[in-house]
Amino acid sequence: MTWTLNGQPVPRDPSSGWLLVDGVQYPLDWPGSDFEALGLSWVEPPAPEKPKPTVAQCLKSLADRRWRKTQTFTFDGVETQADPAIAVVNATLALRQRRGVPAEAEQVWKLTNADFRMWNEAQIEAFGFAIADHIQACFNREAELSVLIVAAEDPSSVDTSTGWPV
Repeated sequence: MTWTLNGQPVPRDPSSGWLLVDGVQYPLDWPGSDFEALGLSWVEPPAPEKPKPTVAQCLKSLADRRWRKTQTFTFDGVETQADPAIAVVNATLALRQRRGVPAEAEQVWKLTNADFRMWNEAQIEAFGFAIADHIQACFNREAELSVLIVAAEDPSSVDTSTGWPV
């Protein structure tokens, strides 16, 4: 907050910091009513404007959102891991093959807490394909939004919260 006179900030003496009104110095600890009697007003300066995010900042934020969206997805009505699980799917399928496990043999698969499934090789592959499709759809959405951000006059005006796969 600052003291103003006729809408302009009251200057201060550079050495003392006191207010200068008509060539007279006034200490800042003077009673406010005395300043008001001199015609001064106590005004809150406007908050400085935040600079608008740059294209690079908006793209970084978008990439962060895409990363978060690839971490989970809904499979068979259950929200489960996506990106973290793809490595497990690939390793499981490779190990089953190396060990000679028959394709129809089932094994326990955990989707989420207390949601376990008995899946054979085709079901594990289907889960892996669903993860890959979900992650690709997230990258596709990021690509669409990136084009809009780069082309926008105000990149922060692009709504990046909608249209993502679940």
